[in-house]
Parts: sequence; C-alpha cells; structure tokens
Amino acid sequence: REAELKHGRICMLGTLGFLVQEQIQLPLPGFDNKVATEAFFSVPAGGLWQIFFTLGAIEIISNNGALTPGTMFVSGRAPGDIGFDP
Repeated sequence: REAELKHGRICMLGTLGFLVQEQIQLPLPGFDNKVATEAFFSVPAGGLWQIFFTLGAIEIISNNGALTPGTMFVSGRAPGDIGFDP
C-alpha cells in the first residue's frame, strides 16, 4: 500500500510536469526543448547521478532510516502518510 500511494503521487506530478513543459519554458539557454524525453537525454551524466542520490536520500530520510517493510511502520505511521499530499 505504501509503494502504491507514493508511486501514484509521483506519477501524477510527473504527468503534470510533462504537460506543463510543453507550454512553459524558462527563458534561459538549455531550457528550450519542448519534448521531455529529449530534454532528459540532454542532461549530463553528473546531473542524473545527483537526481538519483537526492531521491535516495529523500527516501531514507522520509522513512527515518527504516528500509524494510517490517521496520518501516514500527512507529505507528500509516502507509502513505509521508507528510505530502498534492
């Protein structure tokens, strides 16, 4: 249940990002690509690693270091209650 709620919210935000990116671009060089999949491949490898490690850190911090389903809810936290509800 935890993963379904979290991934569903991430997918909603990602879909919104795809739609907004086609209509609104920042007026800076490098932000003029309207197609999100092409923009992804124009990011340097170092930037993609930064995104990967930042998301991993957010995952660890939001679960207080508990990474297994057996220890994740010991504190009484309800599945999906991560303090963010778009």
